[in-house]
Amino acid sequence: MEKEKILVVDDEEPVREMVSKIINVIGHEAVATGSGKEALENLKKEPLSILIKDIRMPEIHGFELMKAVRDQFPTLHNN
Repeated sequence: MEKEKILVVDDEEPVREMVSKIINVIGHEAVATGSGKEALENLKKEPLSILIKDIRMPEIHGFELMKAVRDQFPTLHNN
């Protein structure tokens, strides 16, 4: 199994930490951020395989983030 680098975006730290731990336990690498703005900055700096995001977040709503990622990073698997 290929190790994937997965971006986890959630404004609630306990949720971010839990999802990140699960990702790491199953053998992948989690990169966690607390906002859509931070997520877009991370994606500009380093390629990631998968995005897992919350829907209700301040600044950039999850659906807005999904559209921005789709437009700016079309090869990312957006879940």
